[in-house]
Amino acid sequence: PVAPTPVSPHWQEEVPASHKWTGATCEMPKQCTICYQTEGNALGHSLNNGKCSKCDFAVTINISYFTCNAFIKDSRASADIMLSRNSIKYGSDGTANITYTYTSTITYVSNTGIGNPSLSYAVNLYKKDSSGEYILCDQQKVIVMDCYNGKRKESSVMFEGLTSGDYKIVVEKD
Repeated sequence: PVAPTPVSPHWQEEVPASHKWTGATCEMPKQCTICYQTEGNALGHSLNNGKCSKCDFAVTINISYFTCNAFIKDSRASADIMLSRNSIKYGSDGTANITYTYTSTITYVSNTGIGNPSLSYAVNLYKKDSSGEYILCDQQKVIVMDCYNGKRKESSVMFEGLTSGDYKIVVEKD
């Protein structure tokens, strides 16, 4: 809170004989309701599975699945990519780690050229900023080596240290 215009001797530089304290909260130290002086420290959140047990604070991760299934193609190979959320784990520091499982299935390989081609793509994480624009905040590159028709690759990517906000995930050609 903003301190009001001084109207009583309590506001003077002298330390008042007594204060009227509000209790400390997770985010604020205790504070005098008369002079707005603070004392001590905020209590801090006690996070369990992304929610504070002392107040209504929660880590809120909103993911928009703009592209979970993708078709990636270059001149010599193509693949279908399936992406699904595997798990979300909340840290005691107010962040979250999200793991996604992906499956790449090679659908086409050209017989031209030397050796088997490889495909590379990225699983990109974008976070919405205050203006409503999505900004790239993490990228996990995936390379499928030695492509041949019908080859499947299953693995996972992890995005770590996510804070509350709106995100989207897009699978894109690297």
